[in-house]
Amino acid sequence: MNQNRLYFRFLLTFVVVIICTSLLLTSCQTKRIINMNGFIQTVTIDKSDKPNEYFFGITFAELKPDGNTKAVYMAYRASNFEEAYDHFLMQTRFTLVVGQVRNIIVGKALAEEGLVIPAINNLLLQPKFPITTRLMVYEGEARDFLKLGEDVTDFNLYRLLIKLQGFYKVSISTIFNFVRDYIENGADPYSFIVKIKSKSASLSGSAVFNKQGKWVGTLSEQETICMLMMRSPKFNTFIHLDKEEGNAPIPITMQNAVSKRTITVLETKPVPKIIITLHVKGTLDTTLSELTSDQQVQESHVEQAMEKQITKTIRKLQDFQSDPVGFGMFVRNKMAFEEWDDAKWPEMFKQAEIQCKVKFNLENKI
Repeated sequence: MNQNRLYFRFLLTFVVVIICTSLLLTSCQTKRIINMNGFIQTVTIDKSDKPNEYFFGITFAELKPDGNTKAVYMAYRASNFEEAYDHFLMQTRFTLVVGQVRNIIVGKALAEEGLVIPAINNLLLQPKFPITTRLMVYEGEARDFLKLGEDVTDFNLYRLLIKLQGFYKVSISTIFNFVRDYIENGADPYSFIVKIKSKSASLSGSAVFNKQGKWVGTLSEQETICMLMMRSPKFNTFIHLDKEEGNAPIPITMQNAVSKRTITVLETKPVPKIIITLHVKGTLDTTLSELTSDQQVQESHVEQAMEKQITKTIRKLQDFQSDPVGFGMFVRNKMAFEEWDDAKWPEMFKQAEIQCKVKFNLENKI
């Protein structure tokens, strides 16, 4: 019996030693992997002063001996990201990893000259590059973001976009969406505009592009919400309507409105005639004392105000000749294959008769 106890004690001790050794080796290996790799978080791209050349910037976190991290910034002029990446590898002891890239920020000059697609083409060819990376434009030189610090540029900006994606229930401003809309007949790409304010990063409206990939116009934050409502079959949104817009007795605010969209093409010639209908329901975030007055907010007030807002956004997009909503896809589906001409759609879109109808259901009606 004693021999059996000794045997089991020895066996148990041996197993514990093996497990502890494995954990130590794994921990050392993990630490070695972290110390040897630089996980690129943000890539910035600006127009260079030379043709067919771009100014690439990257930022990644370096682990310091005390366990903290510091941001490392690098920039280089090159004809494509692959060339810049090879240069960055030669300048640092880290093996730079692109699989964790969160943000790509492009400068205004690059976007206005239609160079976004050529600039990111090489990124898309890398098999480990995530196509869900958020793509944003900046009204200045994108490399200015390298001065902000890793926490502001990368993680906080990334978390802001994730929050918006979770709130609106749509995939927001990714490389995949941008390239898909660029390739798709009858749709144009868009991207959020990122700002620098008080050494922090935030979003401000959106940039809309034409079929050549050029930044042709800017939508305000409220206009961006209207555009996304029209773009998405189902959309969770925040709505604020001024008192004057819908002849309501008070300003109207809804924090969690839900919109469902349908688009109907009545005619394609001589000009497209389109009706977009939004079925919206939501709860007013206004004090009950105001709602119980003789002049209560009626559903018609909300419908009139929203129709006015959305129609203004449609007209603005028509002036830009940019169709991020994708009206052209619905028109194309109503035409014979040989009738559709993608090159003519911008002018057809500008001349199109597009009517917006809103049907609103007030959930906390008194």
